[in-house]
Amino acid sequence: MLVAGHEEVELASLELPEDIQQRMQGENANKLATSLRLHGGYIHDPAIRLDDRRIIVGRDRIAGALIEGLTYLTMKLVQCSDAEAEQLEIEENLHRRAHDDRPAMLIR
Repeated sequence: MLVAGHEEVELASLELPEDIQQRMQGENANKLATSLRLHGGYIHDPAIRLDDRRIIVGRDRIAGALIEGLTYLTMKLVQCSDAEAEQLEIEENLHRRAHDDRPAMLIR
């Protein structure tokens, strides 16, 4: 796997997941939309494959951007195989779930 960089990607150029409308109704995407509005971007950019622009991770972040009416979003471009893309998605989901039950903290 190789991270090839970051790029402003037109959301309409992506093949959005079939459940994007359902994601846009969900609590997580709406919280992400609020965060995007307040902070002007995400701390962790969604990732897409360099060669075919397939979304690897960040479907809810993309849904949040759509809720906010954005047409472009900064994304990480990754060069990887199908197996590597699947592993990245699994790892991100496992990491997020492992931290979902902890209360949010502001570090000063």
